[in-house]
Amino acid sequence: MKISLASKVLQDRSPEDVIDVASTLGFAGVEWFCLPQHLPPETSSKQAAALGARTRDAGLKTVCLSTYAGGFADLPDAECERQIGIFQQYVRIAEQFGCTLLRIWPDDMGRRLLGPVTEEHLERAAQYIRQAADRAAERGMRVAVEMHQTIGVDTGRVIRLLDLIDRPNAGVIYDPGNVYLARLPYAHETVRPLAGRIMHVQLKDAHLGLPTPAHLASEPALRYGGSFDLLTGEGEVDFRQVASALREAGYDGWCSVECHALPRPEMDSVAIAAAELASIRQCFELPAVEATASAEAP
Repeated sequence: MKISLASKVLQDRSPEDVIDVASTLGFAGVEWFCLPQHLPPETSSKQAAALGARTRDAGLKTVCLSTYAGGFADLPDAECERQIGIFQQYVRIAEQFGCTLLRIWPDDMGRRLLGPVTEEHLERAAQYIRQAADRAAERGMRVAVEMHQTIGVDTGRVIRLLDLIDRPNAGVIYDPGNVYLARLPYAHETVRPLAGRIMHVQLKDAHLGLPTPAHLASEPALRYGGSFDLLTGEGEVDFRQVASALREAGYDGWCSVECHALPRPEMDSVAIAAAELASIRQCFELPAVEATASAEAP
């Protein structure tokens, strides 16, 4: 397995800093969270080309564009069509990075779809994700649904969704932290049925027994309480079991460090990224890597 850095860990840094820090610390790739400060949909081809070239020159692979396009199960038709347009913009951006995987959302990240998920919800989401998958396929790309509230967090439900989408280039982003926060089995019981359909992995720790911090009060993934403002090892996610489940399933793709811990007085975001890389390598029993230069941001 290969370890990439989710740009969200460095959300207080510029995209150029994300690239330079990831390379300096010894990450092998970058997962771009398409945040306004990093990769908004209006990013020009010139800007994307420059960032893509900088990423490649740093010896890094762009492993995923984690877009926020989607929400199809609980949005009106006009907005769904607009979201497909945004997704197409990210396909253009992904080409500049040489990236072949894009995240897409079946519902609005659990913000509105709170009740029972019906077959109608799944069919509506599948209708639009199928369109996105076809557009991605034209460029040799894939799409993936993140395991997150509401539709994607349940293994059986996401399998049903993928069956309805019925495209070989559509799969899932496995996020054990989100599944744990939904009070569901998150290791072997989740990975085994999804073997062959996991296209990417995001890793963050979480703890249901902790109070939810004020700045996370509206976070849909914390519907059942808890916190993920944590470093790996401060929560209850057993990453050794996660690693075991992935190996059993034959997964040999990318795993992104997606720590949500905010900078602390004793640790800035760069130090957090460095600590997380070491922790995940230890949990996954991967050899340590040495930083190539100072661990401070450029």
